[in-house]
Amino acid sequence: SQAIFTAAAPVRRAPPAEIELTPYAGPDRRPLADLLEQTFVGTHDCPQLEGLRDLNDTLAGYRAHGAHDPSLWYVVRRSDEDAGVLLLTRHPTTGNWELIYMGVIPQFRGQGVGRQIVQYAIDAAYRGEANQLILAVDAENEPALRVYQESGFRAWDQQIVYGRIRSPGSG
Repeated sequence: SQAIFTAAAPVRRAPPAEIELTPYAGPDRRPLADLLEQTFVGTHDCPQLEGLRDLNDTLAGYRAHGAHDPSLWYVVRRSDEDAGVLLLTRHPTTGNWELIYMGVIPQFRGQGVGRQIVQYAIDAAYRGEANQLILAVDAENEPALRVYQESGFRAWDQQIVYGRIRSPGSG
């Protein structure tokens, strides 16, 4: 699968009123992991991996990006229901922030929730005095590409990403 790496200068925008983001810094990661797993259902983000991802490996990979700060991992709620997740991190050596992952659970897709989450991320990066907010996205993920482009992100680099799926017992 191909991924486009994009970057945009943070722009100050007010957090959207329709969603509520709560930092998820608790010691019990299971509720966040369960919600994250729900965002993978029917995703356009590397759909070839649906059902093949090991959630613990995925979370460990997300934590390995930048300077992990659990206070920048959010549960997104809309109308008092869990709607998605936002995972951000800082890269102190460059002054950039990274949107590691943004996902919306299926029943909230197509309602502007993803766009609101991205606007919140841009505002958080601005408040955190980031030089840029960067992210990586699957080049075939048209819904995400549209949201990011409409939010002011511009293509920066393109890379081909290879993956190898381990079969059970292959170590």
